[in-house]
Amino acid sequence: MKIRNSTWSLTSLATLMSIMAGCIREDLSDCPPVRSENNVKIDFRLFDGGVFTNNVSSVIAVVFDSAGRYIPPAIMLDQTTLFQYAGVELALAPGDYRMVFWANVGDNTEIKVVNGVPIITYKNVTGENEVLGNGDPVWYAPAIAATRAGEVPQPLEYYSFTVPEEGDFTDVVSFTETHNSVNIYIKGLPLDSAALPTVELTNLASAAEFYGMDPLTDPMPTVTSAVQTVVTEKESVFYALAAFDTSPLGDMEGIDIVVKNAAGDENYRVALINAIAESNANPGDHEIELILNFIDGIINGAVVITDWKEEELGKEY
Repeated sequence: MKIRNSTWSLTSLATLMSIMAGCIREDLSDCPPVRSENNVKIDFRLFDGGVFTNNVSSVIAVVFDSAGRYIPPAIMLDQTTLFQYAGVELALAPGDYRMVFWANVGDNTEIKVVNGVPIITYKNVTGENEVLGNGDPVWYAPAIAATRAGEVPQPLEYYSFTVPEEGDFTDVVSFTETHNSVNIYIKGLPLDSAALPTVELTNLASAAEFYGMDPLTDPMPTVTSAVQTVVTEKESVFYALAAFDTSPLGDMEGIDIVVKNAAGDENYRVALINAIAESNANPGDHEIELILNFIDGIINGAVVITDWKEEELGKEY
C-alpha cells in the first residue's frame, strides 16, 4: 500500500499493531495485492462543519480488506501533514475495503485491548478512582460519508468502500466528537493568580468502546480528572475557568463537580447531572458550559449555577 503525505510514529504504530490481526505477521502471502500508483483519495472534514485542522492535530488511519484483515502499515498523520492535505491518498487493488480513523489519540489517551475488545482509554490507568490530568478531544470517523446523502448522521462501525476495476475512487469522511467538553466557569471568588482553585470531575469512565465510543458497560476502573483553573475574560467579566475534555459522559451517574482551594481542601461539590439540570443546559450537548456563581464571594455559601447561554452578561463565543 503506497501512501502520500504520511508521518510515522513507531510508538503509536506498535500500539496499533498490538490490536490488529490477520496480515500482521512476517508471511504476508495471504494479504491482498496493492497498486503502485495512488488511485484512492479520501478527504477529511468535521461533521459539524468546523475547520478540520483547528480541532484535529493527528490522525491514525487503518485499512482492512473485506474480510477484516489488517493491511499494513497503519497511517500516521501529524498536524503539519494535515495542514498540507487533510486526507489520505492510497494505492489499492480493485476490491472492497474497510477503514477506521481516530483523531487526537496519543497525548493523554491511547488504544488498548481489554478482553479482546479494542477501546479508547485514558493512559496509565491502573486502579479505581485515580486522579489524572485532562483527557484528549478524541474524534472518530466516519460519522457519515459526504457522498451518501440521506444517511442518519451516526458513527458507523467502519468506513467501507469499493475500488473499481477501472478508474479512481474519491470520497469524503466526516469526523464526529467522541468526547465531551465540559467548561466550568467560577464567578464570585477572589481571582488570586497565585492561589486559583482546582476543579475535578469524579468517576469518569476510563474507557469507551471502539465503535460508536459509548462508555463501556462492563466494569472498568473510573478516573477523576483534575484541572487547575486559569483566569479568563468573557464579555468584560473575569472567571476562573477549568476546561475538560472527558471520555463520553453517558448517564453521568456518580460524576461530581468538585471545587478545591489552592491547599487542596474541598470547598464545594455538586452532582454534574444536577448542575446541568439547574443550569438548563442540554445534557446531550457535546460541549457543556456551566457557571458556578458563588454568591457574595463566600466559598461555603450559596452557589447559583447557570449555563453560559443563560448568563445575563455573557454570550456564546
